[in-house]
Amino acid sequence: MIKVSIIKCLTDNYSYLISDDSTNLVGVVDPSEFKTVDDEICKKYQKLDFILNTHHHSDHVGGNLDLKKKYNSKIVCSAYGKNKIPGADIKK
Repeated sequence: MIKVSIIKCLTDNYSYLISDDSTNLVGVVDPSEFKTVDDEICKKYQKLDFILNTHHHSDHVGGNLDLKKKYNSKIVCSAYGKNKIPGADIKK
């Protein structure tokens, strides 16, 4: 089963924490800030496999590098954003 948690970030933004019970993978979409997203990860999973970015604006990538460093996560983005997304690993 796939689970999605909505994380309120900044003053007007959201990130989405996704987990898949069948694969035991955890990802976050557009982590705009580290602390808020990290707090939610620590409460539920204690791991983060993937960071998925829809585009390069800071309110979507602000937490990338700190989350990647803490959890050794892979950052996934489009080929279009590969040179603009901080820490991008997988470009599709």
